[in-house]
Amino acid sequence: MDELIARHREDKHSWVVLIKHDTSSTGRPDLKVRPTILGTDTDVRSSELTSYLRAELRDRDHREGIRNRQPLLQRQQSQPDPSHSERKSNVDVLLSQHRSKKSNKWNVVEAAQQRWSEKIDAWKDAPILAVETRDEVLDLVRDTRLSDPDSWRKVVQSVPLAERQYLGQVHELLRKYATRWREEDAMREACVYNFRTGHCIFYDLGL
Repeated sequence: MDELIARHREDKHSWVVLIKHDTSSTGRPDLKVRPTILGTDTDVRSSELTSYLRAELRDRDHREGIRNRQPLLQRQQSQPDPSHSERKSNVDVLLSQHRSKKSNKWNVVEAAQQRWSEKIDAWKDAPILAVETRDEVLDLVRDTRLSDPDSWRKVVQSVPLAERQYLGQVHELLRKYATRWREEDAMREACVYNFRTGHCIFYDLGL
């Protein structure tokens, strides 16, 4: 730690954070924070690191007479919110009986949640088809597959004659999205949105 601080003393970093080994199962603080200039080490939980450093920045600014400083710390997706630290996880971890190395369940949970969050962010660029129909028809569309023409034929035949041409146009646009995905490396996922009711569905163009 001392060697690390000495090597980076000219980089104007204010603290160095040391990650402790294998404390996740004990409930003890898993980080050690050391000021690079003056002060003593402080044990901090990773979920409290951002709030701790913000408080330290405020105290330092107060000592130095600095006011209205632009916030230097912004919460990132990878930093868990302390207010949600006790929230029940939505991840079920199924470990193999013959796994090659020891797996930390909580690390798996955090990695799974982070990767899912990144995937959802990517879906924000997916094509959206806004349609005007009944929600029950939209739910039928969700169960169709572009690779299965019969699934679409059944849906089209289940609606009144006046709606069949419109539903055929929905089908054709989704097929165009699928072609764009295959030929132009576009998004495989699409959203179909009923702008009359607000109901929307996820549609996999690759099925």
